[in-house]
Amino acid sequence: PWHRQGIAHVLRKADQGGNVKVFQGNHEYGINKTIGKDKKHYRHISGKNIYGIDFVIEATHRDEKNRSILRLHGDKYDDELFKSEKSKGFWYWLGDVAYTGLYEVDRGIRLIPPLEHFSVAALGKKAVKGVINGLMGINDAIAKALDDSEHDVMIYGHSHMPGFVRTPAGKLLINDGCCTEHVNALVRDVNGTYALLTWHSDGIEVEEEPLPGYK
Repeated sequence: PWHRQGIAHVLRKADQGGNVKVFQGNHEYGINKTIGKDKKHYRHISGKNIYGIDFVIEATHRDEKNRSILRLHGDKYDDELFKSEKSKGFWYWLGDVAYTGLYEVDRGIRLIPPLEHFSVAALGKKAVKGVINGLMGINDAIAKALDDSEHDVMIYGHSHMPGFVRTPAGKLLINDGCCTEHVNALVRDVNGTYALLTWHSDGIEVEEEPLPGYK
């Protein structure tokens, strides 16, 4: 029900004239069966507008600090790890099967009052993503891509691991985390400063973007 409420809120924003975009990633296979041109590749949804919402691969804008911002899902950098679509598809499938099982475990655990906010799936995903991103070179590939580009900041997700990181060239990487498992949201104030919000049972944690020069 919470997911449906969230989607309804986004649809209202679009209906009211808001500039709403869906940045396509590796979870659009279901919707692609309905509206995609290529049944095997989700990226063919790009360019479509559904209920006032634009489906895009990436987008750019300049913020209040005149920085060039690149926004995308981030899964395309998995190609640095998985050398073929078949290999990538297999690991995505295996991950989905494993996480689906852990979600079912969570359903049972959350019936126990002291553990109602505990998530085995979130811990499992964090461990797996930590290995893939840290030890297998994905983080390095993303940082290099930003440093080799004309952009100053990259905002992406995919790994569900929120945080701010400076690249070797001093540019800023922002991972917006996950709005469901870890309850994160990326926000920007009127001055162009980004912050990550994380909801806890006893309040909201706020992490502002680091100043230039800070790792």
